[in-house]
Amino acid sequence: MSLKSDLFIEVAHENECKHGQRVCGDYFLSRRLYGDSRVVTILADGLGSGIKASVLSILCTTMGAGLVSNVEKDELDIRKVAAEILKTLPICSQRKVSYSTFSIVDMDLYGNTQIIEYDTPETLIVRNGSILKIEREVVDIDVVGHPRSKLYCARFQTHPGDRLIVCSDGITQAGVGSDAYPMGIGQEGLEEIVLSKINQEKALSARELASQVIQSAMSVDHKKALDDMTCGVFFVRSPRQTMIVTGPPLKKEEDGRWAQQIEAYNGKKVVCGGTTASILSRVLNKKIDLNLDDIFSDVPPASQMEDFDLVTEGTITLNALIKELNFPSRIEDAKHPIRQLRDLLLASDHITFVVGLKINEAHQDPSLPEELEIRRNLVKRIAQLLEMKYLKKVEIKYF
Repeated sequence: MSLKSDLFIEVAHENECKHGQRVCGDYFLSRRLYGDSRVVTILADGLGSGIKASVLSILCTTMGAGLVSNVEKDELDIRKVAAEILKTLPICSQRKVSYSTFSIVDMDLYGNTQIIEYDTPETLIVRNGSILKIEREVVDIDVVGHPRSKLYCARFQTHPGDRLIVCSDGITQAGVGSDAYPMGIGQEGLEEIVLSKINQEKALSARELASQVIQSAMSVDHKKALDDMTCGVFFVRSPRQTMIVTGPPLKKEEDGRWAQQIEAYNGKKVVCGGTTASILSRVLNKKIDLNLDDIFSDVPPASQMEDFDLVTEGTITLNALIKELNFPSRIEDAKHPIRQLRDLLLASDHITFVVGLKINEAHQDPSLPEELEIRRNLVKRIAQLLEMKYLKKVEIKYF
């Protein structure tokens, strides 16, 4: 079986804390392995809510991801992995249940996929606009003190275009106790939401679908979540590509070749830097339009240039992007450069940074704030965040 090198597994998730809580008791952890060809993900739901639930769910995902990641897929013993997790997790003395439930998704670009579920909503597989029903094996786990130690496991092949959706029970129990949904929206309600969103927009990204599922469940709970909610989505598809150009080439005589390579790039293109944009404008004979009507307190406004999706200021904007990727905010203004840049990057799969090596003397002034680093270090930090936190494939090229 050959590697589907022209495909990408997009992984994204969204969550919402139980109303009145500041931290989420669910935790979603993904790791890319073997040169990005394999993705291992665990969603854990800690018992209850708040800090205690959060700590237990983090413990569950971290331990589970380590156990699964260190074993070849063909040699993976589900029983051993689950037993180790359950042995470590304590039992609630009152409810007599494990302090965390979990779903594990292990998939690769060969199409090999395995799901393991322990007391969680059933993982949805969507293919060609409908729910794909697969047979699950029930596996009994013999762990002292865990009376409900049954796993539901399945192995199957994913196809290009497939989506997998994992959720915590805060979503399937949304609306519980109401006249419309006395037992919550349930698995059927979740399926209806997912299919309606996908059928409305066939190319809906994993991040957008996860967000819309959360918002739909929140609306059933009248915008006050009755429990922690998490939705994780996997989307097997052709990669979406974006190039970020920042900084001019080290040697001026390289401007022409550099600009031609950027112009020929097949994907979305972003320029971060006024000097960089000016050189591209001159060499490629493309006009820059600065929108002075959009003024922001934290960063300069964005500009427009033909054949480029976004043009922003350089170092200040990249510095602000690091903060946004670390601690996502809800920037309401769709024209805000940081929101535009963040959304472009998070909607992409393969991101290429083209970093010019010419030093901008203005940023070497020792009187400037220490965090205003030169662009190379900023790009390295952004690339690391995109790879580790958002599972993007990132390449940095220096010119």
